[in-house]
Amino acid sequence: MPATQPSSVPSRDGPMTVGVDAGRAVLLVLAGMVVWFLGVLLLRWVGSTGALGNGWTPLVYALVLAGTVPLVVAAPRLLGLPRHQTLACASIMAATASMMDGIVVRWFPAVYSTDPQLLAQIAASLLWGIGVAVALGLLLSLGGPAARSR
Repeated sequence: MPATQPSSVPSRDGPMTVGVDAGRAVLLVLAGMVVWFLGVLLLRWVGSTGALGNGWTPLVYALVLAGTVPLVVAAPRLLGLPRHQTLACASIMAATASMMDGIVVRWFPAVYSTDPQLLAQIAASLLWGIGVAVALGLLLSLGGPAARSR
């Protein structure tokens, strides 16, 4: 894909580049949908074992963290973007997954579970993963060129 210039937004420390070009943004939205879907499949399986409601939740959350790291690291690399764009990549994918979560919980809850308690546990686990992705994106972006130029 040909690279395009991201927009610049002034800040008190000088210009800050944000965003990705439209083609890459579409790929990130699609990736967010795929990751959300795979997360649902995995969490439905984990939920069927009872691991989301009997004290195993911290382990599940730790595993979600461990599984999210390679996804957040890989996204900008696969799209040929610099490290300081990791937050933009993670945010687009996380926003997509968050919207998918909201749509399902509101209109198609049986996608997660017909048991209200398990539905809530699956949705909460997905939201945890979404938050982890954004936090990791921020942490990984801090070491980029913008941070080094200060």
